[in-house]
Amino acid sequence: MNQRGFERICGVVIVLSLLAMFISLTGRETAQSAIPRIVGSALQMYHVATDTDGAIATSLDAGGYSLYVDEVRLHLSAAGGAGSFTATLDSGHGATYDAVLTTQDMTTATDYVWRPARPVYLGPDDDLDLAYPNANDRAYGVEVLYH
Repeated sequence: MNQRGFERICGVVIVLSLLAMFISLTGRETAQSAIPRIVGSALQMYHVATDTDGAIATSLDAGGYSLYVDEVRLHLSAAGGAGSFTATLDSGHGATYDAVLTTQDMTTATDYVWRPARPVYLGPDDDLDLAYPNANDRAYGVEVLYH
C-alpha cells in the first residue's frame, strides 16, 4: 500500500471513530456498537489459519464485539481422507446453546466453501470453532470472512 492509500484509510477510520463517539454521546448506543452499524458489510475482515500438518482446531473469537460471518473457506493439499470439517457456534451463553453450523465430509474433497444464506451473527462472547481431524496430515488453509 502506498502512502496516499494509507492516509485515506486513516482518514476513514478517524471519521468513523468521531461519528461513533457522537452517536454514543446521544446515549442510544455505545461507540462499539455504532461502528459496525455505520460500516455495515462494507468492512470485510479475515481470520486465517494455515499449517502443513495436524488437526485443524482454530477459533474466530468475537473479542467483545458483535460480528457477522459471511463465508468459511477450506483448502486441502489433496483429498483429505476420513473425517469431516465442522464449523460450530460456541455460544457465550454456555454449551446448551452451541450449534453446529455446517459440516462437510472431506474424504474425497480438497475444497469446501460455506456461504450461509444470511450472515451468521456472533455475539460479543461467542466463538466460531473450526475443526477437522486431518488424519492424513494434508497441508491446509482456512479463511473466515466476516464483518
